[in-house]
Amino acid sequence: MATVQPPSFMQGRTDHSAEVLRMHSAAMFGEHPLAGGFLTRGGVHPEHGNRMQVTQTGSPTMAVVVRSGTVVLPGTEGGKQGVYICHNDADVTLSIAAAPGPGTSRIDIVQAKVRDAAYSGGSNDWILEVKTGTAAASPVAPNNDANGITLAIVNVASGQSSVNNGHIVWFAPYVHAVGGYAEAPNDFYIPPTGTVRPGQRVHTLHNEVSQIYNSTANRWDVVPTVQQGAYTPGTPSGFNLGATGTKAGFYKLIASIRLCFWSVEFNFNGAGGTVPAGPTFNIDLPPGIVPTQQGSGAGNYDFGNRGLVWRALPGGSQVLVKTTDSAVMTAGFAPSPSYMHVGGWIIY
Repeated sequence: MATVQPPSFMQGRTDHSAEVLRMHSAAMFGEHPLAGGFLTRGGVHPEHGNRMQVTQTGSPTMAVVVRSGTVVLPGTEGGKQGVYICHNDADVTLSIAAAPGPGTSRIDIVQAKVRDAAYSGGSNDWILEVKTGTAAASPVAPNNDANGITLAIVNVASGQSSVNNGHIVWFAPYVHAVGGYAEAPNDFYIPPTGTVRPGQRVHTLHNEVSQIYNSTANRWDVVPTVQQGAYTPGTPSGFNLGATGTKAGFYKLIASIRLCFWSVEFNFNGAGGTVPAGPTFNIDLPPGIVPTQQGSGAGNYDFGNRGLVWRALPGGSQVLVKTTDSAVMTAGFAPSPSYMHVGGWIIY
């Protein structure tokens, strides 16, 4: 190897090759192939057009539609081929071959690829096409061609007469700039370890979880994020908050580890403030929080500094609360104002 001339971009030079310019483009993108080199893994631009989505035709037929967008295609026929940035500004309909015979099925791929006569063949363009797989009892998807990527796979069963969205599986990763967040539809699309820089982050869209690449351990570690909000719990049976009483709930979620802190406070104020005539009652958890395992916690109220304990069972949307002094519960809240607070951590 030697210095590649000219650098991009040099005033007074007229010999800037297409290859040098494509290498310049490749240097702007994050992720590299496991084999290294002067290119990126390629993928779809996450913001342009309709992200090159592959869908069924309006009324399902044996065809698919590739939507608008921008795709970055790695040049794989030369060591310094760089990447090709390709744009599609309208829907493109591609035919799917007839379904295979009984006892077999097939996996086709929808691919985007560049044809560059400087490396092979006689064409200088890029195309969208379906590459038909081989029918078999247990079929496998074909590999994409040189200078291309697979946008989606299409499952074709024996005797199938049309393709709908349920037969189509998106396959392409989303590209990102060097040092920028990588966006992934789900865990399948997370870049392979070893193809990104230490500290690279990726955000999976199906669960809104971010991860960071730990190069020392060669793994992706979850980045804990906290979501928080307020909610209004129902009034437990037998409660009377009084003429001016209030109730409020608050929660914080660490979605990556399915952990929720929740807190509820009932303020008894004014005439008629009472609690149930009994030792137990139910309190609502935050909306959408359903315990996945048994949990327990505590609470308190100010009248006499008595305590509360609660427990949750999987599958419920409430916790069962019990006072440590049932006599006080039966007597109700004589002073006004007064309060009751219950909260704790729960795995959902």
